[in-house]
Amino acid sequence: MQDSSTASVQVQYAGQTSAPVVLPVTAAVPGVFTANSSGAGQAAALNQDYSYNNAATPAAAGSAVILYMTGLGQTTPGGVDGFVNLDPNSLARPVLSVTAEIGGLPATVLYAGNAMDIVSGVTQVNLMVPQGLAAGSQPVTIKVGQQNSQTGVTVAVR
Repeated sequence: MQDSSTASVQVQYAGQTSAPVVLPVTAAVPGVFTANSSGAGQAAALNQDYSYNNAATPAAAGSAVILYMTGLGQTTPGGVDGFVNLDPNSLARPVLSVTAEIGGLPATVLYAGNAMDIVSGVTQVNLMVPQGLAAGSQPVTIKVGQQNSQTGVTVAVR
């Protein structure tokens, strides 16, 4: 008997079945996409005017920054593999709460949910850049339920 925090997985291919493997299950494992695809460094983010967020075009305090991520868990309505949403009135949103920090300060979450014109599973999170941050690269953390996004991701602020 296993509890709800694990799942037994078997793979069947060409008539052969693997031995079962017990894997951990969690409600969310948020991961912010980064500009260099490494999972660290500058976030793959846009500024409020849709310019790329980077050292040359940093976000101003009080403006919005748009991050892209995955792993936010169950959505409402539920996601559909391979689905690309083109209807802004039916975007799925995470069931779990989403909070954020930039530079260690609370950042207001303006929106968290599916991104338009991108395959289901990619989530857009719009944040308000808090006042009082020093100019330069500032760490950003997204918390979904009880799980934090990876460390080492930054956004550029001015």
